[in-house]
Amino acid sequence: MTNAEKINFIKKGKLLSPFDIVAIVTAVILALSFIGFSYAVRERGNYITIRLVGTVTDCASVLKLEYSPDNGNPKMIEIYGGSHTLPLNKNATITVFFPESKIKTIRIEYDAVKILYTHCLNQICRHAGAVRYAGQSIKCIPKRLIITVIGHDAFDGVLG
Repeated sequence: MTNAEKINFIKKGKLLSPFDIVAIVTAVILALSFIGFSYAVRERGNYITIRLVGTVTDCASVLKLEYSPDNGNPKMIEIYGGSHTLPLNKNATITVFFPESKIKTIRIEYDAVKILYTHCLNQICRHAGAVRYAGQSIKCIPKRLIITVIGHDAFDGVLG
């Protein structure tokens, strides 16, 4: 085909047949419906669990927290080798104390949780940003700390 024939072909509008148009419109509608479906499935979390991963005989398996709600009194929490659940709908600051005098500061704000301060070298958990949807988590590998957002039904005790 010469350039003149190509230009005439384009001008006549024979690039897309009616079947092609129907197929494209159907594909766009299906793609948009899947995007809406995947967005609707994401559930906002209601609680966070703070868990220290380690053996029970390890001296660092006792985790001490100071839970300080913005409009309440601070509470000291000790976790012995398990996990503790805190509400995600109340703005608060959580300070985690580790045996070697290092701390990590966690902030719950606007129904999301993030790491504000950490004494780790690379600070990967701090750079992870905020998490707010059920199933999302922040992990600090050097300190063996896992913060997980959970949905409606999974909780073992709530402070607040």
